[in-house]
Amino acid sequence: MPDNRNSGEESISAKQRQQNLVDNLHITAWFFNRHFKYFFHDVLKRQWDLKDYWYHFEWQHRGSVHVYRIGKIKNTSIINWNDIKLNGNDSDEMKNIIEYIDFMVTIINLNIFAAIPEKHPCQKGGDKIDNSLQDYIELINKLQRYTRYSSSYCIHVNRG
Repeated sequence: MPDNRNSGEESISAKQRQQNLVDNLHITAWFFNRHFKYFFHDVLKRQWDLKDYWYHFEWQHRGSVHVYRIGKIKNTSIINWNDIKLNGNDSDEMKNIIEYIDFMVTIINLNIFAAIPEKHPCQKGGDKIDNSLQDYIELINKLQRYTRYSSSYCIHVNRG
């Protein structure tokens, strides 16, 4: 495939790029796996001082890959479930758990009210990307916002 990142031209259609992924899934999977492992081991594992972890990849029908993961942090607090059962949600234990989760799980969207871009930010030509804050905002608002709420889309439902 020709590299037209700096020409501003899109040499192949989105449909052709999607077909290239399907036709070369082994290369795509290898590439994603390799880059995720580097990021996981060099950034996430060190940052969170993980003792144990698990992750796996899934692909959507259009070829998008995503990772599900869970990890156990070394020397973290142990949850006293019996205290929560006895004292309910008002216990100090529950407050500590909520405070800890609020500390660990963060979401930052610098402009949540920005319009969702019509064109996918990853489809921009190389000359249109300047690594500015606006590029980041467009990417977050396109990829990290739910625009469709459906129990069949992202919520696991017990159908049995």
